[in-house]
Amino acid sequence: MGYFTIQTYIPCILTVVLSWVSFWIKKDATPARTALGITTVLTMTTLSSVARTSLPRVSYVTAMDLFVTVCFLFVFAALMEYATLNYYSYSIQRPSCMETKRLSRHSIDQLPCVCIDGGWHTPLWTQLCPPA
Repeated sequence: MGYFTIQTYIPCILTVVLSWVSFWIKKDATPARTALGITTVLTMTTLSSVARTSLPRVSYVTAMDLFVTVCFLFVFAALMEYATLNYYSYSIQRPSCMETKRLSRHSIDQLPCVCIDGGWHTPLWTQLCPPA
């Protein structure tokens, strides 16, 4: 096996496969998925820098440059997939805090419910208001 196969190609392939592990981690495990995504992006950046320093400077794009760039795009896409998933899952789950809900006029407490930290609460009590 050649020098560039061991030093560049195999580590790039393994880093891409490692970035795909984040697809099997629960979407609620934000620190794990974020750390894995950022670590793989930084690893690909380092591998790209190391691969360029060991080659002579040329004015055209080499096959190794193209391979490392495509691998970097795969790793970055895995990180962006989680960012998109996180954004859309939280925008669907959380109710809009602009809405207020009033209890029926026949109940004892007629205070409006307000949205605090994603849950409906009355201003004076810590009880959870009934769902809308």
